[in-house]
Amino acid sequence: MAYANLTIDYSVLGEVSNAEEYFDRLMKLPPESLENRMVNAQLAKAMLLAGKKQWEPSIQIFDGILASLKEKPNPGIEAIVKSCYGWALFKRKHLLKALAQIREAKKIYKDMAERFAHVNLQPNMMTPAKVLTDQIFEARLDLVNVSRSNGKLIRIENLSHPDLSIESTSQEFIIQNGAIDFREKALEPLSVTSLKLNLKAKKSKYIQHKPQNRLQR
Repeated sequence: MAYANLTIDYSVLGEVSNAEEYFDRLMKLPPESLENRMVNAQLAKAMLLAGKKQWEPSIQIFDGILASLKEKPNPGIEAIVKSCYGWALFKRKHLLKALAQIREAKKIYKDMAERFAHVNLQPNMMTPAKVLTDQIFEARLDLVNVSRSNGKLIRIENLSHPDLSIESTSQEFIIQNGAIDFREKALEPLSVTSLKLNLKAKKSKYIQHKPQNRLQR
């Protein structure tokens, strides 16, 4: 990823020889690394070509990256690609097209900032794939605050299930009527709160369970 970023940065600065040097290093990475979208190998190639004023192959790569992002969205990568695409189009003096890409990138960044501005708690429960009836098994509930805001967790509701019984949990939490009272536990930005539960299956059955959380923002 560092080689890709340096290729992009040197291309923007007009230092093509340095950009080529780091792109060559990038291409020596294992194929499985280059296929990872987070490495941005294709974006680095598009920017290097634009820096060398090889417009047509550069634009084809940009369009290909954006097409793939429609199939598998990633707002962070899309914003970076559109910003770089805007720079390439500006260098080619396609000013209106460049402005459109830059505006779209700014909108994506703004939407991402707004989404991270509010507490957003994502629950994920991990259990064994198969358990025996009437046998206690351990489950872990991870509560991930994916935002940049602080919050307080009041309780987790909808935790009980007709075919599951909660045998015990951590002493710092209280179970009441199928819900867990967290006593307004403080949530740090970009943090994980984990809770271990001992559960028992009452009968043989496929179970899909979705706990719900209540937050104080």
